[in-house]
Amino acid sequence: QGFRNTAQLIATTTGASTGDAARLVKVGEATAPRANLVGEVLPAKLERARRLSLHPSYILIEVYETSMVCVRSDGSAVEVEE
Repeated sequence: QGFRNTAQLIATTTGASTGDAARLVKVGEATAPRANLVGEVLPAKLERARRLSLHPSYILIEVYETSMVCVRSDGSAVEVEE
């Protein structure tokens, strides 16, 4: 049997809802190792957010599809492109 996408495969095989399966796929994509176009290993997206959160001047890291926003204690923010 073929599946339209990974979330559909997970939902069918585990009995989970398609929404839950889609969320699992997003977590997997965010935490899986990545590579650039020449094959060099890049850190997982959430690994970069973790490293940024260790910076002493940031109190919050907002993670978006293509960028992250680092919020300072004074309320100012810095956008970091992916």
